Amino acid sequence: MGSQWPSVAYIRNELKRIEAAGPPVDIESMTKWHGSRTQKEGSDAWVEIYRRYNFVFEGFADREKLPLLGEGSIPNYLHAANEVWTEESLVAEFLKSAKPYLNSIQAATLLTTPAWQPIEFQGFYTTYDQFFTAGYVQQVLNLEFQHALYHRDAPRTFEALRQLKVNADMNAQAFTTIHESIHKWIVGQYLFAIGLSLRCDLWDADQLEALFQQVGPQPADLTKRVQDIIAGERVILLVSIDQTEAMDTQVLDGMPMGFLKFPSSRAKLLKFLREYENLADGSFQQVLQDIDDFETKFLEQSNGPSFNPTNIAARMIMPSFGQLVHDLEQAEDMRRMTRTALAIKLFHKKFGRWPTELKELDQVGLNDQERTTIRSGQVGYSVEGTKAFVWIYEYADSTRKISTSIPDKRDEQLETGRLLLIR
Repeated sequence: MGSQWPSVAYIRNELKRIEAAGPPVDIESMTKWHGSRTQKEGSDAWVEIYRRYNFVFEGFADREKLPLLGEGSIPNYLHAANEVWTEESLVAEFLKSAKPYLNSIQAATLLTTPAWQPIEFQGFYTTYDQFFTAGYVQQVLNLEFQHALYHRDAPRTFEALRQLKVNADMNAQAFTTIHESIHKWIVGQYLFAIGLSLRCDLWDADQLEALFQQVGPQPADLTKRVQDIIAGERVILLVSIDQTEAMDTQVLDGMPMGFLKFPSSRAKLLKFLREYENLADGSFQQVLQDIDDFETKFLEQSNGPSFNPTNIAARMIMPSFGQLVHDLEQAEDMRRMTRTALAIKLFHKKFGRWPTELKELDQVGLNDQERTTIRSGQVGYSVEGTKAFVWIYEYADSTRKISTSIPDKRDEQLETGRLLLIR
């Protein structure tokens, strides 16, 4: 391995640089970082809500037959009326039994977010229970939303959407790629619900305006979010390397994970992460491209003829920041598509017609950036009789190309994640 002293010096200087800049470098500073980015108000209420979820769910005898929480189905909102929802009475029974729990959630959503959660940062063994439970709570709220929408109860449906949004905001702190993946799913459930509501011509102008503002421009810079997650993952990796017993018992492709304890390996890992940190600077569109290019080159070097065990080991435990930035792109494009759909319906409500072109949405407060995806151009828009459609790209399509015509409606529920029907 040669002399390890240059690597020891690099590690010492790099950790001093990071600490001086503000991001965490160990468990203690990571815990303080979490505390500084959350609020104490509402913390006890949300801890109790997450703790009680299993008792509420498991206490219902037919839980496996419920939609979303079990194997049941949701109604088909493609049609304007007369949907048949066979599980409606079962859902009504569950929501009645869960009313005290739902009341607790409603009360908590009126408090400050995000609220502090008792997360134990311990490397690969960091607890993510609160984040996963937030997803389950989102499903309970989604069931309340579905039931309200089925009965065309606008005030109740609106309140359910508000609570879905607040539960998503509760977990908006950017810490790790795992957390970001869960958060993206929770936000997606909220945006998906808004998309469903637009099929039913349920909202008046004031409600549409409120929803339009609710899905409004995100204050957080996406590049800053990437930087925060890189900082969080750096702590997770450094702590994990120090978990001696756990690492020695794990082997990757015949290579003991304990290999990463060498100062040269740790230094190489820190250099990779500093490179990611440098790439996550500037416009988010440029960050997407730069991280893609870096990971392609990194993969080639790791698997190339010049075998480097440090590169191999680093690649095996390094999070996919390339996947992270693409997930952030997809989530933001979905938000812009949803807000565009709300603006279209608001325009229709105010002027009695569908907009001829999306640039007319300036009249209801939607600017060009908000109706344009990050890299793929303006969202798709078309009108068919009394219905309007808005869409973006297929999420699995690496080219991120937006069709010039309404995408195939391959199932009667439509692909609400990328294609919205507006009545």
